[in-house]
Amino acid sequence: MKKVLLFCFAVLLLATSCATITKEGDSIISIKSNVEGANVFIDGFKRGSTPFTLILDNDESYYVVVEKEGYESQNFKISKKIRWGAQVADFFLFGGIGNLVDLVNPNGYELSPTEIYVELKEK
Repeated sequence: MKKVLLFCFAVLLLATSCATITKEGDSIISIKSNVEGANVFIDGFKRGSTPFTLILDNDESYYVVVEKEGYESQNFKISKKIRWGAQVADFFLFGGIGNLVDLVNPNGYELSPTEIYVELKEK
């Protein structure tokens, strides 16, 4: 019985990884601007107006446009980045299998930046 429990524990340990069990697969993004009520477009779709907070999945990057009539629009990218701290922890705690699990799972990534301040200039 002890061998079965030890085997199950070993399989569980190798099949999980640091980021997968410690972080959710999304990020909270806050977008503010010097002009209240500026429209926020994410990947071409209007998602709200400044000040604006939303949750985005970590598994992709996003293109953001902030615009308001009478002002020059501002474009920027929210990028998907590997959570390197989790990858290092996985390598030392779980071996290579933990790294693979994190890299195919949104929890192994994070978005950057998560807090954005946009300075809109009058035309």
